Amino acid sequence: MSIDVGFLKEAIGKKVLDPYERIFGRIIGYHTDKKGSATKIGIQRSDGEIFSYPPSQFLLKNESVIFIYSWKIRSEDFTKRFNAASRKIWALDKLYERAEISQSHYVVAREQLEKSIRNTIEYGKKLLERLMFKADKLMTQIKDLEKYLISIRMQNVTGELGEEEYKSVSEALRIGIEKATLEKSDVDNVINIIKNVPQIPARRQIRTKAPEPLGSTSTLALRLENDETLIKTVRETIEQ
Repeated sequence: MSIDVGFLKEAIGKKVLDPYERIFGRIIGYHTDKKGSATKIGIQRSDGEIFSYPPSQFLLKNESVIFIYSWKIRSEDFTKRFNAASRKIWALDKLYERAEISQSHYVVAREQLEKSIRNTIEYGKKLLERLMFKADKLMTQIKDLEKYLISIRMQNVTGELGEEEYKSVSEALRIGIEKATLEKSDVDNVINIIKNVPQIPARRQIRTKAPEPLGSTSTLALRLENDETLIKTVRETIEQ
């Protein structure tokens, strides 16, 4: 559920969490356009600094305001764009194999889709650089937190740190390690997807025998399902 102005009017001072349930900051204001729609949301982050973010980076979940990191939004955008072009290539190839479209239409449409996928792959490469840096930063953070945890355990054993203080600090560190590990797992998953993007399949030839059942799909897609509606849509687009 997205955030509207009606909610924002009542949300000044409300805390904002990140996707890993860490406190990201609190809402301190918002901007609207002439139509009254929110254009920016002001956040005082947990480090005290104040920044403005677009409403698209927020959502409501179980009465909580969640801030979505830009790397997550861009990762989802990459996957959607890649899958959309992949599905269209698969559908286009099926139409051509069935001889339902001409070679000239096929070549033009195929070139456009291949260009779209190449552009998406380049987009993914730039995103990959950012994600690799993010993964390294999270790994450093996790190692630092683990060192802190070992240190306070030693202080507790030697009696330098009381039991109450030890329990409080160790729990905070444990949660910090858990949340950072979850985030790194998400980052690593996207990195793996981008690194293993398959090649664009070779263009097809018109079949000289009966077409195979629609059980197989292109290996290009990250996630691909058979979709007769998609084939119909691609056919209508080409014939226009």
